[in-house]
Amino acid sequence: MEPTKLEGGNFNSKVLFKKAMAGDWFAVVEMYKKNPLARRAKVTRAKHTILHLAVSEEDDNVVKQLLDAMTDDEARDILSLQNEFGDTPLHAAAALGLAGICWLLAEKCNELVLRSRNNARETPLYIAAHHGKKKAFFVLQDYVPETLLSRQNYNISFCRRGDGNTILHAAVHGEHFGNVLQSTDLLQLQEFLMFFGTFWIQIWLLRL
Repeated sequence: MEPTKLEGGNFNSKVLFKKAMAGDWFAVVEMYKKNPLARRAKVTRAKHTILHLAVSEEDDNVVKQLLDAMTDDEARDILSLQNEFGDTPLHAAAALGLAGICWLLAEKCNELVLRSRNNARETPLYIAAHHGKKKAFFVLQDYVPETLLSRQNYNISFCRRGDGNTILHAAVHGEHFGNVLQSTDLLQLQEFLMFFGTFWIQIWLLRL
């Protein structure tokens, strides 16, 4: 793998990548803190950043340390960095169902929950539903402004991907819908389905 070349510097990502692959996250975090270029480096051929790799390790503590190393001014840009599929670290966390990491990332930059889209035009919220990751979905849904669901400003574009499919399509297609029905109480189920924008189901639930 060739080291990533970044504008404004000659940072070699090879060492950073090797440390991460060896599981030496203490060294990775130290490099991440000291060198701003390390925070933006694409360290794999698939254009993953160190934060992508940390998410895949499913270690909340490592992710938190990396996030703490960022300044507030640079956090949005770093968390918006995408791999070759257009996935941000938040997309990756949502796909894996890592509710704690989803919370950490969303707290650092909550606008990414609704505005970041991958190559298929999917938001992290859509990804969580697509993979049947209910805990991650419920964490992310808390970052949906109530104003988007009001009668005056109703907008569920964040629930759709590029081909027009909604979160409900994703849940049903992935055969996760039945699991939701079985594992949540009526109030949670109503709340879950409301975010799919399927009013007919919501009405049906209210009649129960």
